[in-house]
Amino acid sequence: MNSETGGYPTWALKHRTIVLLADELLGRLIYWVPTSQESRFREIAWGLLQLHRLLFDVLTREHLPSYGTSVAVQPSIPANEIRCVLSILQHLWPVVHALAKNSSSARVWIERLRFVLRLTLLGSYWTRLRRSQCTGILLQGGIFHSLNGYPTDEERRRVQREAYVGKRCGRQLIQGGLASPSTSRSETMGWKQLIHQLCELAYIVRPLLSAEVGHRELGYKWDVFCATVLLDLTSIGLLQKVTTKSNILSQNELKRRKFRILLYLLREPCWGSIMEPLMERLSSTVNTIPLVGSLIRSYLWEYLLYAKLYLLEE
Repeated sequence: MNSETGGYPTWALKHRTIVLLADELLGRLIYWVPTSQESRFREIAWGLLQLHRLLFDVLTREHLPSYGTSVAVQPSIPANEIRCVLSILQHLWPVVHALAKNSSSARVWIERLRFVLRLTLLGSYWTRLRRSQCTGILLQGGIFHSLNGYPTDEERRRVQREAYVGKRCGRQLIQGGLASPSTSRSETMGWKQLIHQLCELAYIVRPLLSAEVGHRELGYKWDVFCATVLLDLTSIGLLQKVTTKSNILSQNELKRRKFRILLYLLREPCWGSIMEPLMERLSSTVNTIPLVGSLIRSYLWEYLLYAKLYLLEE
């Protein structure tokens, strides 16, 4: 692309509808094209397509400095760059899994890198957020996306409004020119921020723990399975207690994390002990449907196995 056209960003913005339509059609084609079980073409092609989508978003959308969190602050570190790297790791995992000789070793290294990046991102974010007496959580595992969090000034007003809820009438009382927070309220906010930090730390540590257990061949036992489920449930439950209810981004993120708990059904040993035998029975029943039974059964299994390999972590 020559300099007169402004390069790919200008061209992509000019033909945005065509590019997005072609991208969507290509994605559907990759998903529905028949491939053999041994072939990794679909995973590699899908991973590369996701990288193009990331490149398109980065180059064609103007983003305010953001940590990819529900409350936005001006980053002192290259937050968007870290989020882009997290997105690249997410999209490259199908390609790495298809090409790596030892997929468990590759996964544990990816999870280690993700943990370091997320910890760096959150460490700086927490430091800056504490000054504003606000609390925010990581959105979509810190990957690059188009949502920017609420400004700290707006979020602080949300917290103050919730602190002045009328106990007798149940109304939110909005008062202008609020005084500085009292010592007791500052201590309460300090505890809330501490709980947020511990819960977010549990959120980014859990994938690393799961990868380490699988890599060290300790076996996927029920005690490890129950411990990781309990860790996620505790993190979500505590965050729900201390998160500002009027922050829609935080509430939507918590709902998304709750929904992802269902993916534990695809984890070992739950998958091998319960879900796989159950799906075998279900698929044999579906297979008896005239004309479309075998097709539905085939794509149902393909989706479940794909989700088991590539969607359990983010």
